[in-house]
Amino acid sequence: MSPVDVDRITMAYTLAFHILFVCVSLSLPVVMVVSEYLGLRKNDRFYNVLAKRLSIALIIFFAVGTASGIAVAAEMLVLFPAFMSFVGKVAILPLYVEVFAFFGESIALGLYVYSWNRVKSRRLHILLGSMVAFFANMSGVLIIMLNAWMNTPNGFNIAVYLQNGTLTGLNPLAVFMTPSTPVEVVHGLVSTLFTGSFLLTGYFAIRLLKSGTPDTRKYFGNALKLSFAITMILFIPAGLAGSLSMDMLYAHQPAKYAALDLNMLSRNYASEVFFGITIPIPGLQSLLATGSFSGYVPGLNQFPVTDWPPLLVHDTFDAMVIGGLLLGLFFLLSFLSLTISFFVRLKGRTLSEGSYWKRFHPFNSPVMLRLALLLSLVSLFVMEAGWVTDEVGRQPWIVYNVLTTAQTANVSGSVLPVAILLMTFYGFVFIFTMYILRRIFINRDLSKELENYATEKRTGKTGAKYPQTEKTMR
Repeated sequence: MSPVDVDRITMAYTLAFHILFVCVSLSLPVVMVVSEYLGLRKNDRFYNVLAKRLSIALIIFFAVGTASGIAVAAEMLVLFPAFMSFVGKVAILPLYVEVFAFFGESIALGLYVYSWNRVKSRRLHILLGSMVAFFANMSGVLIIMLNAWMNTPNGFNIAVYLQNGTLTGLNPLAVFMTPSTPVEVVHGLVSTLFTGSFLLTGYFAIRLLKSGTPDTRKYFGNALKLSFAITMILFIPAGLAGSLSMDMLYAHQPAKYAALDLNMLSRNYASEVFFGITIPIPGLQSLLATGSFSGYVPGLNQFPVTDWPPLLVHDTFDAMVIGGLLLGLFFLLSFLSLTISFFVRLKGRTLSEGSYWKRFHPFNSPVMLRLALLLSLVSLFVMEAGWVTDEVGRQPWIVYNVLTTAQTANVSGSVLPVAILLMTFYGFVFIFTMYILRRIFINRDLSKELENYATEKRTGKTGAKYPQTEKTMR
């Protein structure tokens, strides 16, 4: 195995773990803030306790995500030093601004957690939580902007650089708006929030199944409804952004587009290829790409073989599509069941036990609750497959049509020990994080927390200012 392959494998391994932490870290504050808002609006102790417990989880993921992010930054400097040097000269601004977003999130999170029982205004506390969510997601947006620049570079005279290696016509601000930036930001951010909120949905679903008391069933039932609603809302824009991403590839990265659809030859009336098998509908791919059955689609024959991405991206792309279709079917059945249940309740009735649609109710059906857990893991697989498709699909380029990965990689023989150390570190961090989360959330007595919150509320020790008409919670 060459040192360049070691660099690539190490980067892929560590980013796979880092993305998992990022998905949860970005979605947690959103669910947390909405939960606290509902707790204030509905005067509901279950939502309030949920928000407080999620804030503890957020502290853990923030700490782990910070350590992971620092490790990734150090890894980039060690494994791809020439790339980081190039970025420092042309496209460093998103990373600088991301540091300020990180500081903003750190300060807002500290104030939010510290002021739980100290601030008198719940609305001010919710505002602090909203700032946590804003800065966390802004960090994600800035990193995606840098990735978009890697796919469609700008901000310097590319022709001159390719001719003699001289950087001219530098425009540091251009990195914030490349041809692929709008689509990548929307797709990346929405997909990340979707995956993170669906992972929470899966967790709440299985805990609801195992709940043994009315209070814990109510708590996990509310948590499930909240995270599920956010996940369902995000699903459609995530799918639409994915479709727009293919349009962007068609226009700006034709080699990657051809590899994803396994187009060996450029042609009109192109058929769709699924896992290497041609779907016998003439012009289907052309229709999806151009809106016309006779539309032209690019093929790999247009490009030198040395510039072809690894063709495994065709399989990762198709796997991502299958996963998305499964998720879409689940949400469609859930939406139909919820809609029919709603109209039945308007008539003063409920779905009967033997009702066909009751089997697909996402909050009451044991089968659907188990499916929610399973498909939440599928959503994580789809997310990881999407990043593999994006990053491997850009190969052999690390900056598209400008710098190859091999040109920027560290080819020193000392890379292997560093790679082993980094992989061991990420494996340990993942196991340790799961252990801590289990100790805090599964082994802690939720019923006691709910009871303590009700007691604190009656004695006025929550530090929150409530409306005069608020009822005592039991």
